[in-house]
Amino acid sequence: AKKCPAGQFRGMVDSQLAGVLAHESFGHLSEGDYIVTNGSPLSEKIGERLGSDHATIIDSGKPDIEKYGGLWVPFDDQGMEGSETVILENGILKHFLHNRGTANKTGQLPTGNCRALHFGFIPIPRMTNTYFTPGDLSEEEALEQLGTGVYAQESFGGQVELSGFFVFIAGRGYWVEDGEKKYPLREVSLTGNILDLLSKVEGATKELELHAGYFGGCGKSGQSPLPVGDGGPNLILSEVTYGGQA
Repeated sequence: AKKCPAGQFRGMVDSQLAGVLAHESFGHLSEGDYIVTNGSPLSEKIGERLGSDHATIIDSGKPDIEKYGGLWVPFDDQGMEGSETVILENGILKHFLHNRGTANKTGQLPTGNCRALHFGFIPIPRMTNTYFTPGDLSEEEALEQLGTGVYAQESFGGQVELSGFFVFIAGRGYWVEDGEKKYPLREVSLTGNILDLLSKVEGATKELELHAGYFGGCGKSGQSPLPVGDGGPNLILSEVTYGGQA
């Protein structure tokens, strides 16, 4: 495999990387406790356009697990029923993820996102299954639309900040030319700010896949690892900054 070239290219990410972008980069910014303390750049942005028409992000405690995978969280730890919360709809910020308290402070409805690691912790706003919604393309059509660029697959971790900045390391990648995979790439990393990247989403495949583990999970406020799910389709991005090394 050749080393991934550094620079800005058209890109495609698979469902694992789409999920990491939805959960790590965007989902945390939409959690109610960060919103009411103005710790998130999304705090005053309800109703504003943050992304393209192809960017819709949902958090759902009750996905169709048999069909898509994911995690079953029918009620949160305040007894609220889990709901399908549309955080971002066709690029427009619609809703945050709440417990009863943060919902009350923002004038929004609770969303069933108040969760604790176990009874020794105070429940706080946390995600359940956070994902990009699918589009209507087959993988072949998506590669054709990508044209020439980097197709990144699998997530090997990375880091994020509450500003929206991220660095993610992909497990592998391919250099794509004229819609065809030409050769495999190694040392593929993606960097940028999710608030910029959302406007670069050009399309998505029709297959939705959620990834979840009951033994791994998300860390926040000393409560780790809380089981969560994330995922999406393959996303086509008009421009991604790739680095050869993370």
